[in-house]
Amino acid sequence: MIIKSAGITIPGNIRKNNEDNFYIDGYFKEDCFKDKYALAGSCNRDYHVYAVSDGMGGHDSGEKAAWHALEVLKKFDDENIENRLIEYILEANREICMAAAGDSGRKRGATIAVVTVNNDRFCSCTVGDSRVYSFRNNRLFRISEDHTRAQSMVNAGIISSKEAEKQENLRVLNQHLGIPESEFIICPDIKSGLKLYKGDIILLCSDGLTDMADDNEIRRVIGKYKDEEPERIAYELVRQALKGGGRDNITVVTIKAE
Repeated sequence: MIIKSAGITIPGNIRKNNEDNFYIDGYFKEDCFKDKYALAGSCNRDYHVYAVSDGMGGHDSGEKAAWHALEVLKKFDDENIENRLIEYILEANREICMAAAGDSGRKRGATIAVVTVNNDRFCSCTVGDSRVYSFRNNRLFRISEDHTRAQSMVNAGIISSKEAEKQENLRVLNQHLGIPESEFIICPDIKSGLKLYKGDIILLCSDGLTDMADDNEIRRVIGKYKDEEPERIAYELVRQALKGGGRDNITVVTIKAE
């Protein structure tokens, strides 16, 4: 099976800086202050590693947090990474916390969404509200679960998923990278052993896409361009987010199995 991929990150319509970053098989935005970055990848190996990280903190702290998350990921990028995802999450969290402590204690954090692909199987690992989707047979499946107050209320049966989408005040994260272990032990959402079929498209994205385009709009865009290259699909998703307002940084990684 041939795996192709592409990633795009931009500031959006309103923000001047870009705190997002993404990772494709060892490559990411090395200059964390670079606002726009795009990459297409087709690596000849049996396993692949992809990620999206959305930094938080402002005053350049968010960019650094997202960069640290992916710099640590590069150390774990080998064929055994699926078995070491929790170890990776804990080390990335410690690295971000240590960097913050060395910068006058300035608080910073980052979400992370990682997908590993090994032959015809893939695994999803997320912390925060950056998401992983799978598109198959014109249907869009949300693989990851947001670590937000809204999702906690949905899980508890207090509100519905549709109600949660309307409650912007409940989008506060209850997990992200950058929380000291003395305060909270991070528990990533991991889905492993997922089957990958020819024609499948996997999407990783920051909330700069999902806040501007709902799941139906994302499904429509991918469905329209599913026969195109991954970079075209990524571009059209970014364009949809900009059309929806582009109020935040926008980052997408698209993976296509052929």
